[in-house]
Amino acid sequence: MRRAWERKRRTIRRYDTTAETYDGLYAEEQRRKYALLGWSALLKDGRSVLDVGCGSGLLLEKLSSMAGLLVGVDASRRMIFKAKRRVGAHGNVDLVLADSDFLPFRDGVFSCVLSFTLLQNVPNPLTTVKEIVRAAQSDSVLVISTLKEARPGESLRNLLLAAGLSEMNVLDEGAKDFVVVCKRSV
Repeated sequence: MRRAWERKRRTIRRYDTTAETYDGLYAEEQRRKYALLGWSALLKDGRSVLDVGCGSGLLLEKLSSMAGLLVGVDASRRMIFKAKRRVGAHGNVDLVLADSDFLPFRDGVFSCVLSFTLLQNVPNPLTTVKEIVRAAQSDSVLVISTLKEARPGESLRNLLLAAGLSEMNVLDEGAKDFVVVCKRSV
């Protein structure tokens, strides 16, 4: 348990340190992943959306005109500040400083849950995915990505199945991540 907390602290420090330069290094790759998805279908009917590991708010900014309520969660205080600068003018976006393993929401609140490039940064990916699933409504859409080099495709599929997800559609056209669209099993 102590090792897990130490890893989390190191990760938070790394993202706090790189918050101001993050977009310059990774925004293009992040946008490439976002472009793989048909957002209008995912966000129909003004869905409530949770972005776990929202970072600098790039995805929140993209979705702010498409979704009903958007909530971004990140463990890095400086990333949350950067996201607030980016999306602060959008009235439908809330930002929460929280650990992805202990999301401060009731069970089944969100109709769409997103988590891009988070799993390789957490000590126990299954714990994190189970917590993400817990926050999702039954029969909701979840989009989860992770670096291909960190988790081979079959390993990712097994992880998502173990967390209670199904109907997986893996998208990986030219991105460094596997992007998986799935449903919460009822």
